[in-house]
Amino acid sequence: MPRRQGPYPVVRKISSLAYELDLTDDSRIHPIISIVYLSQYHVRDDPFKRIPAPPGPVEYSAETDMSGDDARDGKHWELERVMDYTTRRGKTHYLVRWKGYGPQHDKWLKPEVLKHAARLVEEYHERLRRKEELRGAGDKAREKQRDRRRKQGS
Repeated sequence: MPRRQGPYPVVRKISSLAYELDLTDDSRIHPIISIVYLSQYHVRDDPFKRIPAPPGPVEYSAETDMSGDDARDGKHWELERVMDYTTRRGKTHYLVRWKGYGPQHDKWLKPEVLKHAARLVEEYHERLRRKEELRGAGDKAREKQRDRRRKQGS
């Protein structure tokens, strides 16, 4: 496997196939390099495709419970909301979103871990109930429209 060095800034484009790089004086490489030997540098590229832990702890509110898995150095991660749930082997798990972080940091947690955030779980179930009610109301409206069409068609 070829060894990669750098990153080195590009000084100028010589042609569509060659670039001049800003190399150190003690390097034993010619500064004009073929694009075959170059690769784009990505700041956040992880060659092992690891999932990063949510960065930086956030102080939690007055409902603090130090016994959960989310305790770090006396601080807690603050949960923004419950996004989804699933049942695995008869046990329920909730997908939670951390406050200030995107979906890439969402994590599946057991209900026991969420005992300090019971309000968020209740809000999630309430959203589900409202969604089902709206879905049910839409189904009833569609049934009424079908009945009207049938009567008009007869």
